Amino acid sequence: MKNKLSHPIGKKLILVLGLLVLSPSVGEAQSWRNQYNDYVVSGQHEKALQYLWGRTLRNTRANEHVQRALQMERVGLHLSALREWANAVRANPRLRVAMEGFGQSAIRWDRLGSVNSLVKAANASGVRASSWTPAFKLAASLNALRSGSANAASQWMPTTRGILGIRNIDARIQAALHLASLQVYFGQTRQAVTTLTSAAANEKSAKYGVLRLQAARLYYDLNQFTPSLEQLVSLPRNSGSWYQGVLTGAWSAYRLKDFNLALGQLLTLHSPYLDSKYSPETYVLESATLFQLCHFKSALRSLETLKDKYKGVANAVSRFQRSYTTASSRVNAVIGYARGTSEGLSGIDSRSLALLMDGLLQEEALVRADRILLQVDQEKEKLERFLPNSSNALWKNLSNSYDSELKYATIEANRDAIRAINRKLKLMATDVSVAFENASLVELEVNTKLRERLIRAEVPKKVEVDFDADVKNGYEFWPFEGEFWRDEVGSYAFATTSVCGEGEL
Repeated sequence: MKNKLSHPIGKKLILVLGLLVLSPSVGEAQSWRNQYNDYVVSGQHEKALQYLWGRTLRNTRANEHVQRALQMERVGLHLSALREWANAVRANPRLRVAMEGFGQSAIRWDRLGSVNSLVKAANASGVRASSWTPAFKLAASLNALRSGSANAASQWMPTTRGILGIRNIDARIQAALHLASLQVYFGQTRQAVTTLTSAAANEKSAKYGVLRLQAARLYYDLNQFTPSLEQLVSLPRNSGSWYQGVLTGAWSAYRLKDFNLALGQLLTLHSPYLDSKYSPETYVLESATLFQLCHFKSALRSLETLKDKYKGVANAVSRFQRSYTTASSRVNAVIGYARGTSEGLSGIDSRSLALLMDGLLQEEALVRADRILLQVDQEKEKLERFLPNSSNALWKNLSNSYDSELKYATIEANRDAIRAINRKLKLMATDVSVAFENASLVELEVNTKLRERLIRAEVPKKVEVDFDADVKNGYEFWPFEGEFWRDEVGSYAFATTSVCGEGEL
């Protein structure tokens, strides 16, 4: 048998079919590793992975699990690779590359199900928490907090400097977000800001937008409105965090009493291109800002727009809850809408449905779940192509281990998605109700001021505004009447001033 397999045709059979599992001698092992390295160096990662699987099915070592995981990630099998990373840590908890690889993958995909067993394996091998790698520490800390063990989460939490050393960009960004959330939980808000701003550094790309947004929000919570705005200046429009960043900027400008800037930000949010974005508070903020400048009629118009636009949302929430009563149907309806594969819902007008769905899709947990479910579908298709259809028990065990990982990922993604949907449905009904209540309060204040002016025979102060000069200074007012262009969105500002002075009728 050995002589037959040493023949070139025999070797080709092993490579192509990958159905035979050998226990090679030292010389043969060196030979197959050379072949594997040739595939890797030449960029043939699919062949490298298939070849590696075939040569390491029996008695797989920790470093071989690591090599599998690396090749799987290179061909897009990120979730399945997490099983290999976990196996590598179990096989040798002292292998730092395995521990860090698992930590980064778990953080990036928010898949922490294996952490407890790996922590136990590390402790059993005498690997103390102080010597864990930063990414593994963060994964363990997050998992501990979610499991209700705040003490362990605090002890295992890595430093900001530690997570900044993570080389993979996506993993480093997610690590910064997770670490910042832990720091906020433990009352270290200023350190959380440092974590986020350090991770973002001077980067301007869309990937770092979420770091800018979260840093701006924390600055706002600390009543540091100018630094909040400074973070948002570097938030690009092609970032998924841009819309929420503009809203945060509007609130910061309002708190700084820079009402022109606040109104400019709100004008952007109310662009026709963003008409389906769910954010009832923007109209209340706009009305309150105009009220501060004594533009009372404009303030009332903002409130009327709010009522007209969101009057059907409460009904849409109710209809959605009655129409989709099971968890799976709700998840499928929302994700299907996002992917353009679902139809409208009877009894809900298209505008209210669009606002409803946008509100639900603003939930970060739902976005993550959708990403996981898409990834699962892609990996199932790839594994079907990459793995041989063999009756060999070792191949079946390998395939089953990946299937199990994807199964759990699907279960957890659906669970997180339905929790996010149900939570947001309750919040949306409350949001609209509160927005309408606040609108009534602002409306009352406006009407009171108008009545006082009539009683005292006052008129608004007349103010001359040099629009040409203001436009040259970078200010532009555009009421979306006539021509407007998509690339102008984000560049608007009001050129106006207070008219709160008194005159005679």
